[in-house]
Amino acid sequence: MKKVLLTIASAFLAVVGFAQLSGTYTVNGAQATGGTNYQTFSAAFSALTSQGVNGPVVFNCIQGTYTEQVYSYQQSISGTSTTNTITFQAAASNTNEVLWTYSSYPIYWYNSNHNNITFDGLHFATTGSYNACIYLYRGLLTNITFENCEIDGPSTTSTSTTYSAFTAYYTSPQNLVLSNNTITGGSNGICFYYSDYYNYTNTANVVLENNSLTDFYYRGIYVYNYSSYKVKCEITGNSVTGGGYSYPYGIYAYYLDDGSLIEGNEVRVGGTSGGYAAYFYQAYGTSSNPVDIQNNIFEVTGNGPYTQYGMYCSYGYYTLIHHNTIIVNNSYTYSRAAYLYYSSSAYAGNEFKNNIVTATQTGPYTVYGYWYTGAMTADN
Repeated sequence: MKKVLLTIASAFLAVVGFAQLSGTYTVNGAQATGGTNYQTFSAAFSALTSQGVNGPVVFNCIQGTYTEQVYSYQQSISGTSTTNTITFQAAASNTNEVLWTYSSYPIYWYNSNHNNITFDGLHFATTGSYNACIYLYRGLLTNITFENCEIDGPSTTSTSTTYSAFTAYYTSPQNLVLSNNTITGGSNGICFYYSDYYNYTNTANVVLENNSLTDFYYRGIYVYNYSSYKVKCEITGNSVTGGGYSYPYGIYAYYLDDGSLIEGNEVRVGGTSGGYAAYFYQAYGTSSNPVDIQNNIFEVTGNGPYTQYGMYCSYGYYTLIHHNTIIVNNSYTYSRAAYLYYSSSAYAGNEFKNNIVTATQTGPYTVYGYWYTGAMTADN
């Protein structure tokens, strides 16, 4: 009888130990894992992937330095939903920061499907030079948010996309949000490359809002997709300054799909030679759901004898370029403040209206336009 009771008790403890998570927990490096505390982010994430959740889960992260990597390969967290969310947030009682650092990627998700996770008020930093800081590689990502965070990318002179501060590479993001973050360094500040790779019959959705991007080497915000991989981007209210490369880009968007919005950004770049404040190639809106590029400041700083483009737009449909301020500052003959190229009447419905366009010195074109009748309407 005694053996039976011990067996039942052991089974009960096993069930409790692997119960689904719900409620409030802590990540505190000064205390061992146990009860409602996890000593590391890795331990907390391991519990989530092994046990799942059955209610909202909040991890209050206690100040300190956490030197570790959360590596997730072909994993998911069961039970998450728009109600059963997971939040890692800096504890309100903190007087110093939560620094999550690693020699390569502090967060590395590979071919994993993660949903409804928010990181709020944390400081991520990589100490390596040949990697990203946050690296999301392949997988389906739904309702993933980084807000009020600091993300320090590598100090690099490479143009490789994999050395970006924040990289989502061959993913399928549905409402992946970066909001109110300070992002420094990296070959690119933010990089989305081949979005919607797994689910290209639908349109991915990416929101980049109110972030500050500085000290990037090649591009501030980089969105690259082939036309079969559809992505709707909302890039709004960001401050983008930097560019150590000879020809850097502030915002580089290669294929934007209908409904994309580029609004209220202040972009000022200056490389060792020239540069592009904004580059939009094949923005594909529709008559009922255009791509809107409005109320931005696009400026290339510096005065070297090299080509500058305040804004470069080409080969798009129903792209509405309204109320922007576009500036180049050198005297080089081949610079253009605004460059508009629509080489066929098939590129219909584009508008360039009510913009302030300035070449501050003689020499460059203020507006250089080449388009077929019906492809572009320009006014005011």
